[in-house]
Amino acid sequence: MTLNTGLLGMPADKLPIEWDASFATGVDEIDEQHQWLFRLVNDAHAYWQRDGTPERATLIEIVKGLQNYVVHHFETEERLMIKYAYFKEEVGGASSHCTQHRHFATKITAIQQALIEGGSVDKEQFLDYLSDWLIHHVKNTDQKLGAFIAARRAAVT
Repeated sequence: MTLNTGLLGMPADKLPIEWDASFATGVDEIDEQHQWLFRLVNDAHAYWQRDGTPERATLIEIVKGLQNYVVHHFETEERLMIKYAYFKEEVGGASSHCTQHRHFATKITAIQQALIEGGSVDKEQFLDYLSDWLIHHVKNTDQKLGAFIAARRAAVT
C-alpha cells in the first residue's frame, strides 16, 4: 500500500517530533493526549530505526495501538465539542474537524488491514504521513477548537 506523504513534507529522519508550547491547545486533556500521540509516533520511529524492518506482527501491533488510541482521542475531542456547543457555534469547523478524524482513522484502518492481508508499508511514507498529519491537525484544527473551548470556559467564570 502506498501512502501519500504528508502536508508538511517532513522526512522521517526529522523525527522524533518534540512537543513544545507551539502545539498546545490550552485544553489540558487534549494536550496530554496529543503528547501521548507524539510519543506513539516517536516510538514507532525509534522501533523502526533500532530494528530495521519490523516483523509483520509487530507492525500490525504498532498500527493497532495507534488506531486504538486515536479513536479514544477523537472521542474525547468530539465529546468536548458537544459539551461546549462547538457544533452549534462553529458548524463548518466542527464538521471539517470530525471529517479529518474519520479520514485519518479510515487511513490507519486501511493500513492495518493491508498488513493483515500480507501487504507492505513503506517506512518513510508511513512515518511521514503520521507525523505530518499529527502536526498539521494539531496546529491548524485542534488549536482552533482549543481557543473556542478556552473562550467558553472564560465566559463561564
